[in-house]
Amino acid sequence: MSYTPRLEDPKIRIPQNLPLGLHGTLLPLIAIPLGMTGAVTLQFLSFGSRGILWFNVITIPYTLFAPWIAVVMIGYYLVWKYLVGFCNKALEIF
Repeated sequence: MSYTPRLEDPKIRIPQNLPLGLHGTLLPLIAIPLGMTGAVTLQFLSFGSRGILWFNVITIPYTLFAPWIAVVMIGYYLVWKYLVGFCNKALEIF
């Protein structure tokens, strides 16, 4: 007879809470593409051969865009992890 685990089986552990930093990491991965799609749709942002053109005035070379996104994501992660974590502890949420 083979063993088939059930959800109420104590051997199976389903994580109930994801780490707070994980939420901070995933949110920009969703928000940045959505924001860029909206900006392209509303013609605030366009992609050219030399770089990204904002408001048909400011050109950001592609070589600066990738590090900028990395810095923004790291900063957002740290703010999310520590500031939101502090607020959650202050409000006794977790």
